[in-house]
Amino acid sequence: MEMTSRSSVNVRLCLLMMIVAQQLTGGDAGGDQMRRQAAAVYVLGDSTLDVGNNNYLPGKDVFRANKPYNGIDYPGSIPTGRFSNGYNVADFIAMKLGFRESPPPYLSLLQGPSARNLTLAVTALTKGVSFASGGAGILDTTYAGKCIPLSTQLRSMEATRAAMVAKAGTAAVAKHLAHSFFLIGIGSNDMFVFAAALAQQNRTAASPAEVAAFYASLAATYSAAITDLYAMGARNFAVINVGLVGCVPYVRVLSTPVAGACDGGLNRLAAGFDDALATLLADLAGKLPGFAYSVADSHLLGEIAFAADPAASGYTNVDAACCGVGRLNAEGDCQVGATLCPDRDKWAFWDRAHPSQRANKVAAEAYFDGPAQLTKPINFRQLTKAAAMVLKSSGRSVVRLLCLTTIIFQVQLSGGQLQERQVAAVYVLGDSTVDVGNNNYLQNAFKGNIPYYGIDHPGKPAGRYSNGYNVADFIAIKLGFKESPPPYLSLVLLQGPDDPNVQILAATALTKGVNFASGSAGILDFINFGRTLPLSTQLRLMETTKAAMVANAGAGAVAAHLAQSIFLLSIGNNDIGGYTAWLTRHNLTGAAATQPEVIAAFYADLITTYAAAITYLHGTIGARKFAVINAAQVGCVPVARVLSTPVAGACNGSINGLAAGFNDALTALLVDLAGKLPGFAYSLADSYLLGEVEFSDPIASGYTSVEAACCGFGKLNAEGDCQVGATLCPDRDKWVFWDRFHLSQKPCMVSAEAYYDGPAQFTRPINFSQLARITIASTMDMKSSSSSSSSVVHLLCLTMMLPIIFQLRLSSGQLQERQVPAMYVLGDSTLDVGNNNYVPGQDLFRANMPYYGIDHPGKPTGRYSNGYIIADFIAMKLGFRESPQPYLSLLQAGPTPNLTLAVTALTTGISFASGGAGILDLTNLGKSIPLSTQLRFMDATRAAMVSNVGAGAVAAHLARSFFLIGIGNNDMFGFAAVLASQNRTAAATPPEVAAAFYATLLTTYSAAITDLYAIGARKFAVINAGLVGCVPSARVRSTPLGACDGGLNALAAGFNDALATLLVDLAGKLPGFAYSLADSYLLGEIEFSDPIASGYTSVDAACCGVGRLNADGDCQVGAMVCPDRDKWVFWDRFHLSQKPNMISAESYYDGPAHGRSVVRLLCLTMMLPIIFQVQLSSGQQRQVAAVYVLGDSTVDVGNNNYLQNAFKGNMPYYGIDYPGSIPTGRYSNGYNVADFIAMKLGFRESPPPYLSLVLLQEPDDPNLQFLAVTALTKGVNFASGGAGILDFINKGRTLQLSTQLRFMETTKAAMVAKVGAVAVAAHLAQSIFLLSIGNNDIISGLDTWLALHNRTAATPPDVAAFYAELITTYSAAITHLHGIGARKFAVINVGLFGCAPSSRVRSNPVGSCDGGLNRLAAGFNDALATLLVNLAGKLPGFAYSLADSYLLGEIAFTDPIASGYTSVDAACCGVGKLNAEGDCQVGAMLCPDRDRWVFWDSFHLSQKPNMISAEAYYDGPAQERESTYYKRLDMVSLEKRSVMAVSLIAMICTQMVLGAVAGVEPSKIIRQVPAVYVFGDSTLDVGNNNYLPGKDVPKANKPYYGIDFPGSKPTGRFSNGYNAADFVGAGILDSTNAGGNIPLSKQVIYFNSTKAEMVSKVGPGRVRELLAKSFFLFGVGSNDMFAFARAQQKQNRSATPAEVKAFYTSLISNYSAAITELYGMGARKMGIINVGPVGCVPSVRVSNATGGCNVGLNQLAAGFDAALATLMSGLAARLPGLAYSIADSFALTQITFSNPAAAGYANADSACCGAGRLGAEGACQRGASLCVDRDRFVFWDSVHPSQQSNKLGAKAYFDGPAQFTSPISFKQLASYKSS
Repeated sequence: MEMTSRSSVNVRLCLLMMIVAQQLTGGDAGGDQMRRQAAAVYVLGDSTLDVGNNNYLPGKDVFRANKPYNGIDYPGSIPTGRFSNGYNVADFIAMKLGFRESPPPYLSLLQGPSARNLTLAVTALTKGVSFASGGAGILDTTYAGKCIPLSTQLRSMEATRAAMVAKAGTAAVAKHLAHSFFLIGIGSNDMFVFAAALAQQNRTAASPAEVAAFYASLAATYSAAITDLYAMGARNFAVINVGLVGCVPYVRVLSTPVAGACDGGLNRLAAGFDDALATLLADLAGKLPGFAYSVADSHLLGEIAFAADPAASGYTNVDAACCGVGRLNAEGDCQVGATLCPDRDKWAFWDRAHPSQRANKVAAEAYFDGPAQLTKPINFRQLTKAAAMVLKSSGRSVVRLLCLTTIIFQVQLSGGQLQERQVAAVYVLGDSTVDVGNNNYLQNAFKGNIPYYGIDHPGKPAGRYSNGYNVADFIAIKLGFKESPPPYLSLVLLQGPDDPNVQILAATALTKGVNFASGSAGILDFINFGRTLPLSTQLRLMETTKAAMVANAGAGAVAAHLAQSIFLLSIGNNDIGGYTAWLTRHNLTGAAATQPEVIAAFYADLITTYAAAITYLHGTIGARKFAVINAAQVGCVPVARVLSTPVAGACNGSINGLAAGFNDALTALLVDLAGKLPGFAYSLADSYLLGEVEFSDPIASGYTSVEAACCGFGKLNAEGDCQVGATLCPDRDKWVFWDRFHLSQKPCMVSAEAYYDGPAQFTRPINFSQLARITIASTMDMKSSSSSSSSVVHLLCLTMMLPIIFQLRLSSGQLQERQVPAMYVLGDSTLDVGNNNYVPGQDLFRANMPYYGIDHPGKPTGRYSNGYIIADFIAMKLGFRESPQPYLSLLQAGPTPNLTLAVTALTTGISFASGGAGILDLTNLGKSIPLSTQLRFMDATRAAMVSNVGAGAVAAHLARSFFLIGIGNNDMFGFAAVLASQNRTAAATPPEVAAAFYATLLTTYSAAITDLYAIGARKFAVINAGLVGCVPSARVRSTPLGACDGGLNALAAGFNDALATLLVDLAGKLPGFAYSLADSYLLGEIEFSDPIASGYTSVDAACCGVGRLNADGDCQVGAMVCPDRDKWVFWDRFHLSQKPNMISAESYYDGPAHGRSVVRLLCLTMMLPIIFQVQLSSGQQRQVAAVYVLGDSTVDVGNNNYLQNAFKGNMPYYGIDYPGSIPTGRYSNGYNVADFIAMKLGFRESPPPYLSLVLLQEPDDPNLQFLAVTALTKGVNFASGGAGILDFINKGRTLQLSTQLRFMETTKAAMVAKVGAVAVAAHLAQSIFLLSIGNNDIISGLDTWLALHNRTAATPPDVAAFYAELITTYSAAITHLHGIGARKFAVINVGLFGCAPSSRVRSNPVGSCDGGLNRLAAGFNDALATLLVNLAGKLPGFAYSLADSYLLGEIAFTDPIASGYTSVDAACCGVGKLNAEGDCQVGAMLCPDRDRWVFWDSFHLSQKPNMISAEAYYDGPAQERESTYYKRLDMVSLEKRSVMAVSLIAMICTQMVLGAVAGVEPSKIIRQVPAVYVFGDSTLDVGNNNYLPGKDVPKANKPYYGIDFPGSKPTGRFSNGYNAADFVGAGILDSTNAGGNIPLSKQVIYFNSTKAEMVSKVGPGRVRELLAKSFFLFGVGSNDMFAFARAQQKQNRSATPAEVKAFYTSLISNYSAAITELYGMGARKMGIINVGPVGCVPSVRVSNATGGCNVGLNQLAAGFDAALATLMSGLAARLPGLAYSIADSFALTQITFSNPAAAGYANADSACCGAGRLGAEGACQRGASLCVDRDRFVFWDSVHPSQQSNKLGAKAYFDGPAQFTSPISFKQLASYKSS
């Protein structure tokens, strides 16, 4: 049965591969796709053809093109390693041959944990391989060490051929190569090097004899190379000769005497070689049977383009580089910061040596089928004909063999006999003798990843401490593997370090094993501490590996797997060498070292630790088979011999004796463990004895040297490391030692053979071969293990085939007739196919029970329908069987959900939709998967795809995929439900409320689409909101029963219009964005207007349900089901049945086109900025337009990732607590302070790093799309770890502040190009600029500054001068930003860096703060504070907040426990004392509770204090800021805010849109005035005082204020809920509450500014008309009464009549002036609320023992009210057109007090919220007493009325009894038309 199952899988794989073959060979399927002209393409050459091989070469001198701006025009703007702005000539030739681009670079196929040999073979057989390397020459000496020379490229081709033969057989490979295309382009670099050699000799020309010898050497090497390729099977050679190398920019710039001229001598040298090459090829064609060639004349093509007529060739520049520095852009490299040409297609050269993409394309076209003069004897097209003739049959045979390869691979992995694997896997722990690369990933570690290490290894320097393979490799080979399993750290760098479900690690471990060994590791932890992975760490990593396997394959399978694996241990050598260090740790010196009891204690320490390690592997892990290598004769390594005395070169006998004694103890230990541990089996390899044998008779062992290193320096080559420049021995196989410590490859192989099945004396009690064959029972039968392994293998095989499947899709194969490669679905229940089935919780909306799915093949699937839903039918239209599977279903299946997810996504797509989901997270919170979570799931899906097939393939896949989005319906229902809870309806929604709702929806929707676009999505199919008011659940609640809810429909219609406008806007902003908006609403209208025509008998009831319209209960077992389901529109009370879902899909896919009102859409286009402004200004979500961050590592979120030699935070364990445990570049375990501040401001996290954005862009392009869009919607982070205020701080390793400012300029330019200067100016003025810099200047800058100024010690004048330079530079930076348009500056000063662990560890005593450094910081902070105060007085509109990081640190350090910390002096992650003597990296110590530690590493804060800091700066205690809160800063009203100006046209549009929401035609809107302007005090204030600085300002922005306001938010209103208007504590007189308010006179001045802004936007005429119709509301005077009374009280007397009269006169004079001034500005309608009985407010009553009113104060108010009435009557007579209404607050309140119950009140004298008697002796704040029923209290607090009082008052004034207003009511005033 098992074999049958496996066979069926193999058959399917074979069939799939044959289908691929048809596609690739243009077989029977047909189709329009271009047929391939060759079986594959193999490329050898230099940088003109290199597509990335050099990316994988070590060394700083290697020529590379893997950084911007290279690749700027390559898809995705990715620097791939091509020396071009886009594709190179190899790509375009490959395209001509029918391939997508050049085959991948050889070295890229050797990377990663997968089966390299198979990957290489599959790639070669289906595409070919590129071996080309930038800088390569024909001769090995050309740029030696900086590239891959031609000879090595040939060896790599041999290895590739061998891999193909191993997988497909010799005959198939021979046929394949004979019909492949070999493209060769090399020789240019040889010309350059030859000319450079002459220049070094001060010669301009070589002698004829020298040139002839040079040509002869080149020709001989070239001939040998082609002959070698021919011998391998190559037959078709496309050769590009050497071009006009004397005309490249970097040669021209050096030309003399004519600068910029070509170097004629260099061109002639190239021409001579080209002639020799042509002769050579003609000669080979006559000698080699079947040899065919075409020579492309690059030299002649250059002459035509450069000399003859550049313009005719389409070039405007042929002498300079498009990208570079200096003259001709040829004096510096093309990199970030270089100059870029404006039109790259018009330039012949990209950089100073290489052609541009266009030049490459022109060349490829010329060589392929251009003029005959450019190719000889035939062109490239003609060369391909022979290959194309038989390609079909060749392809099929190759694919059949590939299919067989897949089966072989499966058998191999699952323990089959074909490859004779002896064990399930190999796990390696140990030191450098078995390390294969872990140390490559550690800082400060001993590494073997530099030349000449690996000189004989196929992958070159791989990290092995050998010239080739090491003993672990050869043992693995003996066990049936290709080599040692890969190093652990190479696997987890792709994963989160704490993720228990590490996919790649698990898959690799289950199929090969893992190598944990680390060079220099010891049994004891202190051995080389901080520079290696000690044995204890290796054990911990093994535990992580086991956990990953269990998560993927289950505990049983893993137990069986581990029991049948080999655990190879080779450790102890470094402990023997570290004996002296052990003695020191135990305070033992001198003679004690040789004392037997001391040595015995040393052995005991080692053996105890070793025993614990093995026991741990046996017990905790499950290991059973231990292959142990003992300590070698470490006293005989070259480094020991060179130090020997008295005989130099002799072995160190004492060290060897120590090793021998340890080996005896190890032998005894293993014997002992074998008797104790069940199932324990071992083999002990005697490395020591083998060494003795070899050293005793070297010649017999085949060695000529046993005491010296093959590679090194000095005596015995043992006085220096093996590296470039070291001495190399002539015959490496004859030398025992490779370097001064380690064996060469040959003795490693000999050792492995001896241990595996050699003489018995070298292993005991059995050899490794016998150990491998032992069968050990585990907790699960091996069959289940095999089954698990098989399932893993199936998925791994499929992963290998994905690129081929993907190629089939992208080339428009005919097999499935799919229109897109995949479909991704986001939305609600209309699109959900089952995600909600997998979400826990009883309140979740689910459709996985009958009768759902009654007509679906799978019955109840989770679809909210009787059968298929619209997502299914759209998927069918696109060529799929049904909707893609639900995301959560893919996470259920093992053993490899990550791979399952990737495979499914790449082949069909994924559905993330969830029933009940809304655009907003709050919609059905906890009952669905909101849109934000669906987006995160899409992120995870993309990551899974990238990890399996690479970023490039996924980018192409997503760009062609179909993103279906249908969401918003539930938001409409949720909004209506909120209204219903307030006894309101959608139809009666206030326009401003609907506008804010739409703004919230659109902001979130826009962000979602932008996020998807950033991921790679380009095709968006969007379904708008349907007729939600017509679903049965809405109809059943309507009056009359069964009618649609018009208000709910109108709400949806308004949203749909806004959505349409949003999509139009995004299409204009996002390059490549394409969309289709399906009008679900209109389709519903058509169906409901004529049901019979649409084929329905019921459109109002549910087919399945209970009660009226079947809509009073759910569709479930026992419900009513309609007789003919296809005749019913609705399946249940919310959702469509299968039939209308199908009709909808057909309509959207290719049905009729319908449009909405153009006028409405145009209006909405105008209104969107206003709607969004409403949202921002009302405190909803985002508080500012964007955030721009400049600074150092405290706020860097990843810029340094893109810099060489920079301080970086992008390796584990950084980011361990960041979502996904990803090291992002933040110098923290998670988020940093910039993130938390951004969150406070309404963003998800800090804006992205600048360099991550420009990698996809053209830095000098005025239309930087992605940068502009990101900046406008989020902002940009320019911060860089290590940066300082002064440029010399860490120069070359960071982005200095000056550079960050330059990047901000670039960003602004991009935004201006996108939306215009005016919009950007408004945007920047409303953005926050966060600056956190200066720390590095303080930490290290002073010493450098002193050195630069030739000072030896810092005197007070020096420190002052240092501060002055810092402050001058900082001032210039802020001034520069202000000039750019910044207005709001959030500045963080320098922290207590003298208390950072890095400072404490150097202090005396250790652990104390560095007081000097702290004082230096404090002095700078004082200067910074002064600077900001000064700038605030100089720069118009400048607002700032200075956060005191220093003070916050002092508080935390003073009382750590109170701050929640257990450690304030040590780093959570690091090495040594205070964890501050080494970097935070893999292997470092990690603290147990990261949230309890202030410091993450030796310099930077952990996530928790970053969060606390942000909270403190944002709205925490005042002492931690200066000037204002960040929270207040974001709302500072800056000068010239354009938001205050609204044109009349925009207002008309607002009325149209909001009128539609209310269900009223625009012509019938009952708005009486276009706007309301409010002046007054706290009775009308809606939040202005929130923005005033000063602790004495009265504010109502804290609980319990606003408790009944929507969202229960304290808005600044002095009420429990709604109130009327504007400014708090104000009086008519400027002296009233001076300093604590904005007086009436100032309010009038502000209005004048507002008017001026309006005039600037729409002109004086429009503003005049607007103001004449607007309503001016006044409510002021109460505070003047209070102030007057307080003044008298202080004097203990009552005012005289004369004083009262003077008081009234002053008040009336000011009031009159204000109204007259407003009248002069255009105001005509004045609604005035007089002063109420202020003597009756609770705060006044409480001072009366009886609680009664203050009669005197009431009389004072009444007198003023009478004077006010007289004033207004007089003004109306004097000012033409002035109309007014005085609301009598005094009379209304008196009536209320006389009979509170009649007005509905239970209390008229006390405050609802407060403390003490009458609730008036304490403020309304948290902890105050709250009344039970707030609507029954007249007063909310001790002064102000409650929401109910405000409501009743407004109603009375608007259209209540005539006694409360005179001479007319507010309603009559509003409708008044002035003449």
